[in-house]
Amino acid sequence: VCGNQPSHYLGRNTMNGKVSTLRSLLGDKMPLQDDLEKQEKTVKLFRNKFKSQANLPFSPTDMAVYFSDWVLYARDRGFSISDYFEYELYRKEPEVRDTFLNEGYRQRVYEVCNTPGFRGVFLDKGKFNTKFKKYVKRDWVDASTCTFEEFKAFAEKHEEFFCKPIRGTGGKGARVIQRSSDTLENIFAEAKEEGLIMEEVIKQHPEMAEFNASTLNTIRICTMLCADGKARVMLAVGRFGRAGNAVDNFHSGGVTGVIDVETGVIFTEAIDITQWHTPVHPDSKKPILGFRYPYWEKIKAAVCDAAKLSPKVKHVGWDVALTVDGNVEFVEGNSRPNFDVLQVPDQMGRRSYYDKYFPAVCEAAGEEFVKPEPLHIDITGMESKKKKLFNLGK
Repeated sequence: VCGNQPSHYLGRNTMNGKVSTLRSLLGDKMPLQDDLEKQEKTVKLFRNKFKSQANLPFSPTDMAVYFSDWVLYARDRGFSISDYFEYELYRKEPEVRDTFLNEGYRQRVYEVCNTPGFRGVFLDKGKFNTKFKKYVKRDWVDASTCTFEEFKAFAEKHEEFFCKPIRGTGGKGARVIQRSSDTLENIFAEAKEEGLIMEEVIKQHPEMAEFNASTLNTIRICTMLCADGKARVMLAVGRFGRAGNAVDNFHSGGVTGVIDVETGVIFTEAIDITQWHTPVHPDSKKPILGFRYPYWEKIKAAVCDAAKLSPKVKHVGWDVALTVDGNVEFVEGNSRPNFDVLQVPDQMGRRSYYDKYFPAVCEAAGEEFVKPEPLHIDITGMESKKKKLFNLGK
């Protein structure tokens, strides 16, 4: 009806971002055709994510364009809604978009690298502490399995202890508990009900404490046990908590910057979940950009050594800390680490780091490595305004 003319689309009010008009605009390309309720939830999720972007003004027209772009190009290539906005795909050409590790790639790495039945050690923090005791030197008890007497013996040695859900993620439910805050009976009952693991508070290296003393400021390092049997550090980021918080997680209010794995230097500004950028810690003002981690080679050697201790889980995101005396202490491990914090700070795709080794891992496992074909869009003859509006993909 509109003859593919942008002005005609706008004139007919088909770019208003409503679910009904998106269905009309996209036709059988609209996702979840057989479940309209989920379809509407997907549009709502996309809209809410769009509106949450601090540096991106929302408009109904842009909503329609971006949602169509995500459906027609990004969704089938493995980009989630979060990927679309966090990697600012709406600003990037197709060949640039395909340089990013996305949710689909993450899932494929998880399926190929990590054998079912062996992933549990990274889901249960008690099992993790036991498996990697070589790098977990702190005292700890699991309230879900220990007796009150065992907890009491632990608590009497520590005036405060760090608690987190035994199978939690993203820092949810984590906090420091003071022994004097309640009776030991009440603390134990609460911890048992919530399924908490309680650990001795790690005394971090003074250079790390200078960023923010209320959180343990850790490093996320992704390793891959490659087809040649070598464990390699793929990517790494520094994580820093905010004043008054209990955890440094990016998804729980922390800031993060990408580390050069060869030198241990943070080479990007730090960002938070809203993509606000800063070269210094927002509270302490200690420079993040350019910070060089002490004992970096020691840190890399530790995670590569640990990677070989669990050969059935070949891809791991390790959360590690530097202790006050310069030793490496493992906080926990993740068998399905997010790629967002590795690429968002400088908006640079790092798929090439994985494409160098992951295909061979797939081949060794008898799995197929599928690389998306480049998408070529014919925009010959369109005026610049039409190019901007309709560079959607087909």
